Amino acid sequence: MANEMRFNDNGKLIPPDQAYLEQAMKDETDGYPNDAMRMFIKAAELGNPYAQAAIAYKHLKKEEMVKALAWFQLVDLNMIDNGEGIEDLITSLENNLTAEEKKNATNLLAELIENYGKAAALENREKWRNNIRVGGSRIKGHIPSTVKIYSGGRITIGKSGLPEIFVSPDYVPGDFVRTQLHQFTYEYEFRFTNGRVKLNDIEVIESEN
Repeated sequence: MANEMRFNDNGKLIPPDQAYLEQAMKDETDGYPNDAMRMFIKAAELGNPYAQAAIAYKHLKKEEMVKALAWFQLVDLNMIDNGEGIEDLITSLENNLTAEEKKNATNLLAELIENYGKAAALENREKWRNNIRVGGSRIKGHIPSTVKIYSGGRITIGKSGLPEIFVSPDYVPGDFVRTQLHQFTYEYEFRFTNGRVKLNDIEVIESEN
């Protein structure tokens, strides 16, 4: 998943943060919380606000209130569709933590911003783009317009032991791929603020405080 480009049936790029997030939610549902946390972290590193919120909820569920507050404060509430609920949780946590705990949360938030904030997330998206491999070669984020990427193509080992190559009749033109890579890397926030992505499957866990 880290160095792959994935496309849906319409030839649109499946952003890696979305793929990580969906896998995390599946792992959570299947009863693998540690695997889920690893996937949430990978999505959060790319700037996914839903993953960041999910990590905060997981800490809240475990009553790790300082960590929960710091992660909630990291989330850009303008990028998600349940920002009001998180604002209420932040207020509740701040009202129930001691001065020392709130100071610890502030220090932790500074660390989170360094590793998961907007600048760090942009750098991580650029690294992802630059490490994509096509035909065994790194393309450094450059997709020539003449390239055709077959989204359904795959290579398998047949019964004879020889490789069998399957190529989908549908391909994604290079200029379309290039545009989508640019949008994912540099116009990331528009994907959320324009309402194109809404994930409502993250359960809001009310604080017992």
